[in-house]
Amino acid sequence: MIGAAFGDDMAMKTGGLLALCAVVALSGCNRGSPPSTAGSAPAVRRSPTAKQGPSVAEQTAGMVEAASPVKSTVPVRLKFELMQRPAVGQPLVIDLAVVPLAAADAATVDIADSTDFNVPAGDREFTVGSMEPNTAYRHSISVTPANGGGVSQLDVSVTLHRDEITEVRRFAVPIIVDAGSGDAAASAAAGK
Repeated sequence: MIGAAFGDDMAMKTGGLLALCAVVALSGCNRGSPPSTAGSAPAVRRSPTAKQGPSVAEQTAGMVEAASPVKSTVPVRLKFELMQRPAVGQPLVIDLAVVPLAAADAATVDIADSTDFNVPAGDREFTVGSMEPNTAYRHSISVTPANGGGVSQLDVSVTLHRDEITEVRRFAVPIIVDAGSGDAAASAAAGK
């Protein structure tokens, strides 16, 4: 009986010693870690994001979308802004923004001849090379309104060159021109 009691006593001491070692070992595993509170999720490390440039809306703030007279699937938009109030016989600077919706090798912009505007030869066509999607490519042109007293339309064509394909989209830029004085209208008509 003494042996049995000694064995039971020893088993209890050994079991207690093992339990104590397990507690010490487990408590040592969390050493150096901040204590967690109940219900809190572990902190997630986020990688820094690359800073992006301004959006198309920010790049073309104050500009108006040019209308396309026919439905088109050519992935390009045109925006414009008049830099001063249009008047007959007075040069008018127009800021254009070509916005490709897909990558393109280049775009050629043509300003059509019209009876409403005199367009200098240097402003009738320009080219933008290697274009990234959803980026505004700006260019200013100068035209001189020849007629006034109503809405005139400047016709602009954008030819998009991409993947060995050439696509054309036409746009209309509506411009309300003041009639101005008779002298300005006469001199604009004489300049044609």
